[in-house]
Amino acid sequence: MNTQRYFYFLSFIGSLLIVLVGCKPQQTLTPYKTDLAAYRPIFEVSQGQPQEDSQEEKQVSSEAKPLRYPNNSQEEMLKLQLEQLANENKKLSKTQGFRVQVYSGVSREKAVENQRKAQQILRNISNTNADIVAEMPNYRVRLGYFFTRIEAESILNKLRDEFPDAIIVKDEIEIRNILARYKN
Repeated sequence: MNTQRYFYFLSFIGSLLIVLVGCKPQQTLTPYKTDLAAYRPIFEVSQGQPQEDSQEEKQVSSEAKPLRYPNNSQEEMLKLQLEQLANENKKLSKTQGFRVQVYSGVSREKAVENQRKAQQILRNISNTNADIVAEMPNYRVRLGYFFTRIEAESILNKLRDEFPDAIIVKDEIEIRNILARYKN
């Protein structure tokens, strides 16, 4: 019986200690007072009379060099960026695209057989070629070069009867192969 009272007494003291420690007054936080005005961009006013800079603005401009954009330059900047992007795109020779894979295995003979079979079918459907991709010890027969998965799906659906195990795979494709198909 005494052990039970002793346990209750210790529980009461422990609870009281937790309450007293938890009720300790919290520290007050000081507000954040950093002036970021020196980093804000300042734009020139081109219409009307020039405006007088206030004392505060003069002080800010002496501390940090603000960004200044000349008038009507957004169009020029946009044209310049588009030209740079177009020049970078001209340098690209490959991009991420899709191909239809009709065979994957270790037999080179079966790969050549499936390639011939696929080319015969493709002559009637479209002007795409079937290629053998050799990644030793595997041989894969892949056909077509497609920007979108939807284009690859249309060819896959036409080949389903002859190649029931055909799948669409992501592959790095040469852009000139796709452009040649669109020019024809």
